[in-house]
Amino acid sequence: MTEMEHPLNTGNTDKEKEIDHEEQRGEKSNEVIEKRTYSYSLGGVGDFRLDAFQEKAIAAVEADQSVLVSAPTGAGKTLIAEHLVRKCMMEGRGVIYTAPIKALSNQKYREFQAAFPNLVGIITGDVNIKPHSPLLIMTTEIFRNKVLETESSLDEHYWIIFDEIHYLDSIERGTVWEESLILLPKHMRFM
Repeated sequence: MTEMEHPLNTGNTDKEKEIDHEEQRGEKSNEVIEKRTYSYSLGGVGDFRLDAFQEKAIAAVEADQSVLVSAPTGAGKTLIAEHLVRKCMMEGRGVIYTAPIKALSNQKYREFQAAFPNLVGIITGDVNIKPHSPLLIMTTEIFRNKVLETESSLDEHYWIIFDEIHYLDSIERGTVWEESLILLPKHMRFM
């Protein structure tokens, strides 16, 4: 995919990025702060400017840093997750998308299957389709069980997206998210 086809357009040329790196310094003399203006294009919706929290989260993702996004429902967290999935697919890296319930896992499977035909698999309690795909959708319990396996099947996946991570606060199910984060393989990043 060429830069023009990429759904994320930073609006900065390579020369502008170089100038930004040289001119914008933080309080520490060695620290360089990169400033980008992001615009996003969605099919049929047109271009729009991202909110500041989306820009920061995407910048962290682009720097291969784990990121925790906290924003109200409907604020645009899913856009960040979708950007991460696109980035991984373009770079040939595996990514796992977890959801707390099977119905949401099934919905995400259909959505991503439409965007990335033949690259998506799903693993839930009752469904197991293409379990070695680069983009895997699964319930968080399935992911936690994979983390606990002695022989890891996660070596090909670099990122994990925890949808609905607020379940961490659940008395009944919160330990699943805790264990998943605590025991996350060292090579994986999370969002």
